[in-house]
Amino acid sequence: MRLNNKSQLSGFAKGADLEYFLRAITGMEYNHLTKAAPTEELLKKWRKGEITWEQYEEAYLEMLKEREIDEIIRREDLNNACFLCSESTPEKCHRRLLVEYLKEKIPEIKITHI
Repeated sequence: MRLNNKSQLSGFAKGADLEYFLRAITGMEYNHLTKAAPTEELLKKWRKGEITWEQYEEAYLEMLKEREIDEIIRREDLNNACFLCSESTPEKCHRRLLVEYLKEKIPEIKITHI
């Protein structure tokens, strides 16, 4: 769900490494779904302080709606799914926004922030 899965945020978080560790340790598959990521432009505006979090949130949620992300990520895709993030808390995290958006469409899913 990130645009660039090759960045060096964490040594194990690069796409190929993360894919290997997920499979080796948990048996999970790695799915790099850029349609769920914010645009680079939107992310830059937020990071540079050009827009507020509320404006970012509104734009990102509209983006999910326009991209019909609830048609791309289906209920069966969410069984034991894990959305990873580099944010230390979920308050200002696009992944939190994504799962809350999906929960509106699929109320029976359970969200656990760890």
